[in-house]
Amino acid sequence: MKNITCGQKEQLSVLFRRGQLSGLPVRNPAKLSEAAAARLIAAAAQVPFGTYRLVSERMRRRLLKLREGKRVRFEDCELEFMTEDIAMGLFWVAGRREYRDTVPALRMLHQRVRKMVAKGFLEYIPNWEICLLDADEADRLIAEGERKVAALLEK
Repeated sequence: MKNITCGQKEQLSVLFRRGQLSGLPVRNPAKLSEAAAARLIAAAAQVPFGTYRLVSERMRRRLLKLREGKRVRFEDCELEFMTEDIAMGLFWVAGRREYRDTVPALRMLHQRVRKMVAKGFLEYIPNWEICLLDADEADRLIAEGERKVAALLEK
C-alpha cells in the first residue's frame, strides 16, 4: 500500500474492523491508488456497521497453512483486509483442489465428526472446516474421539 497515505490506510483499517469494508478491490493492494482509496473510503463509510465479518484467527491460521501447502494464493496484505466471505471462497477453491488428490470424506463421516464435536469428544471444529475434511482426516478425528470415549468408559 505504497501509493496511499498513512491516513487513508488507517481509515481503511478502521472501516474494515467495524465491518464496513468488504475487502480491497484489487489483487495487489500495493497498487491501490490514492484516488481509488478515497473512493473506497467514501463508499465504505455509507455501509452499516457489522455488514461484513472479519476472518477469525483460527480461519486465518488455516488459510496460511493452505497457502504454505500451495493450495491457494494470496498476499499478506490481502489477508490483512480479508472478510469471512472471501476466506470461504478460498477454502472452497482449496477444497476443490484437495479433492483432485485425495478421497473426499463421505457425508456419514462428516456427520460422525459433527456428533463427536457436539458431544464434546472432539475439540470444536466449525462446519465449514468439517466439510473440507478428506476421508483420512475424518477417520483420524473419529479415531481420536473414540479413544476419548473409551477412556471415559474405563473410568
